[in-house]
Amino acid sequence: MKTLLSIIFIFVFGFSVFGQSVNKLTTPDSEFATVYFYRLKEVSGLDNRNVKVHINQQTVFLMTQGHFIGLKMKPGKYELKMSKNQSEMLLKTESGKTYFVKVSQTAAGYFFAESLTEIAEDLALFQISKLTVLGDGKLKSKSYEFIKATPLEKQTSK
Repeated sequence: MKTLLSIIFIFVFGFSVFGQSVNKLTTPDSEFATVYFYRLKEVSGLDNRNVKVHINQQTVFLMTQGHFIGLKMKPGKYELKMSKNQSEMLLKTESGKTYFVKVSQTAAGYFFAESLTEIAEDLALFQISKLTVLGDGKLKSKSYEFIKATPLEKQTSK
């Protein structure tokens, strides 16, 4: 009986490991993480200025309300900022995973409250589905590959 269970275990385990390695080889994005940034139309809506988003001290894009953009990023740690003097968040990416970062700038008296927040996938997919892709004129870096398909379009095209 133990021998039979051992054979079944090896058979099942062997196929699951084999299946994983084949999937990694055939998935073109498996060596990169995908990070989607998006900005909703904010309640006040009075200020639709471009919001600069910096990754590791480099301005990567200018985000306006009602838009999204995806980036292919190597696995690692990234410092994300909106203002050069303000550290917003540290994002640690892993290959093959997808992350969602909400960009927000709202009026707070005479100033603006800026924030970058990592959002759960279900909520982010729902919110991004109502947005349009960020235009080429807003993309400021050549260091990253930009993704213009929504996350749902990207999943169905594989």
